[in-house]
Amino acid sequence: YSNFISFPLYLNEQRVNTLKALWMMEPKEVGDWQHTEFYHFIAHAYDEPRYTLHYKTDAPLNIRSIFYVPGVKPSVFDVSQEQGSSVALYSRKVLILTKAT
Repeated sequence: YSNFISFPLYLNEQRVNTLKALWMMEPKEVGDWQHTEFYHFIAHAYDEPRYTLHYKTDAPLNIRSIFYVPGVKPSVFDVSQEQGSSVALYSRKVLILTKAT
């Protein structure tokens, strides 16, 4: 739930939160390789995202978001199909809902 907080978290002397919250960064500052690495972590996937939308607005609400469209369609036998499509909701870099609707 707290993979993206600013201070380091350690478990058995090994740092467990190594990725940055890309949605908090300026879209121009994030490279394709960072999006791919982040997508692999979030989606538990090994393909590359087909489309990436890194969106930021501050009026009337402050919204920072990243949406990824998978590069390949899951097969019938794929375990990830059971999870379905979903949007994860984070507030202040902490996971609030895994399947926000």
